[in-house]
Amino acid sequence: MRATTKRTIVAVAIVGLTAGVIPAAHAGVRDAKTRVLVGVAPLSQSNSAGDTIHGGCFMVAVEDPTSPDTYHAEVGDASVTTDAKLVPTGASVTCNIDVNGIDDIDQPHFTGAQGVQGGAETEIFVAGVGDAVLLCETVLYADGTTQPKVCTPVTDGPEVPPQAIADLLPPTADLVRSVLHSEADPLACPVLASFAGSIGPFTIGPDGDVYAPDPLDLGLNPVYDCPPYSDF
Repeated sequence: MRATTKRTIVAVAIVGLTAGVIPAAHAGVRDAKTRVLVGVAPLSQSNSAGDTIHGGCFMVAVEDPTSPDTYHAEVGDASVTTDAKLVPTGASVTCNIDVNGIDDIDQPHFTGAQGVQGGAETEIFVAGVGDAVLLCETVLYADGTTQPKVCTPVTDGPEVPPQAIADLLPPTADLVRSVLHSEADPLACPVLASFAGSIGPFTIGPDGDVYAPDPLDLGLNPVYDCPPYSDF
C-alpha cells in the first residue's frame, strides 16, 4: 500500500488547517481537476520538560490522474529543536500519514544532532472519498524525553488540471515547491529567521534561508530558500 523513495528537498510546515475528510463533492470530477492535499504540524510544540520543536512535519500530496484515490506525496520535516533554555538541542522527528486511524508503514525519521532537522521522502498512499487523512508528528529529544504524537487533519490545496499532474508524476517536486512558496513561506520563514545564525554545521540567514555544509561545491545551498528568492 505504501512505497517510499528518499529525496533531498527541505520544506517547512504551515498552519490553519481544518477538515481532514475527503469530501464526496469531488467524486467523479476526474476530468476537470486533480486533487492536491496539504497537511502540516503546528508551528510550535513543547513537552513537559520544556523541549520545543519550531516548525515540523509537512505533507503535500497529489492525486494520480491515472489511478483515482492514489496519492503521490512529499512527506518531510524542517525544524529547529530547543531545550527549556531555548538552546538548540538534538532530536529525531518522525512524520507519518494516517488514513482512517491506520499509520502508514513507512515513517520517515529526520535527525539533527545539533538541533536542525530537514528532509523529505516521496510516498504513495491510497485514500478514497470520505476517508479521514491525518499528518502525524512525534519527537524524541536528546535528553530522552518525547513529544507524544500530534496529528493534524489535511486540507485541500489548489486543484490543478490532470494533464499538468501527469506531466509531473513522478516527481511532484515542482508543484510541491509552488504550494510551499505560496502557503508555507509567509508563516514558516519568520520562524526560521528568528534563529538566524550558526547552529552546529547549519547557518540560518536573517531572511530564514537555511545553509548546510557543501564541501564538494555541489550547489546544495540554500537547502531552504525564503523570500526574496534566489538572493544567495
